[in-house]
Amino acid sequence: MGDFSGKTVVVTGAGAGIGRAAALAFARRGAERVIVNGRSARVEDAARQIAALGVQCAAVVGDIGKEETVERLFAAAENVDILVNCAGIVPQGDLLSTDMSVWDEAFDTNVKSVFLTCREAVRRMRGRGGAIVNVASVAGFKGIRNRALYAATKGAVIALTRSMAAEYVAEGIRVNAVSPGTVLSPSLQARIDTAADPAEEKRMFERRQPIGRLGTPEEIAEAILFLADPANSYMTGENLVCDGGATA
Repeated sequence: MGDFSGKTVVVTGAGAGIGRAAALAFARRGAERVIVNGRSARVEDAARQIAALGVQCAAVVGDIGKEETVERLFAAAENVDILVNCAGIVPQGDLLSTDMSVWDEAFDTNVKSVFLTCREAVRRMRGRGGAIVNVASVAGFKGIRNRALYAATKGAVIALTRSMAAEYVAEGIRVNAVSPGTVLSPSLQARIDTAADPAEEKRMFERRQPIGRLGTPEEIAEAILFLADPANSYMTGENLVCDGGATA
């Protein structure tokens, strides 16, 4: 599925998990250039993996919620055909336990970054078209306990996605979102590993899933590539849910 020959792809949050899986998938499907961002040096390792596939790649390390990082990212990319926003954090807590410093960090990372990167991408896509895929979450439209702040950020991402889709559809710029359920990302694995009984902790997460298992970053990457694929050019403003039946 998907032929991305000649395409320049920008992926945020590509140091691990869904972002890394998506960046590698684009490289394997023919992308000419893949520009990646992450907060730590892990993204440089992802860039080396991409380059080993014979694809031009640059890694921009930095907080994507800051304009300076976004400017460096798009300077490295120059033109962009596809933007994928995977950067995000998952703050836990209810309304009363959420500190405002955590609120600011979450909105900067999960929402402001999407606004800033989409703004730069749209500037470069106008007159030539392109595709943007934002990673949201089922928490953005389904009530989940102990996720008040996270839910607010992902609901904002879904709303922003739909607004941009309506705004730029006539210019050939498609904007879609993917909403994963519970995915066995490195951050979730770390949480499992620190539990008193890691095996039982993992089984607890699996029992919550109607499909009986956790999702994988590679499965969500396939959904991202589906939405970015020029063959699906009639799709825009969509929120593609990939959650193992959790919201069925």
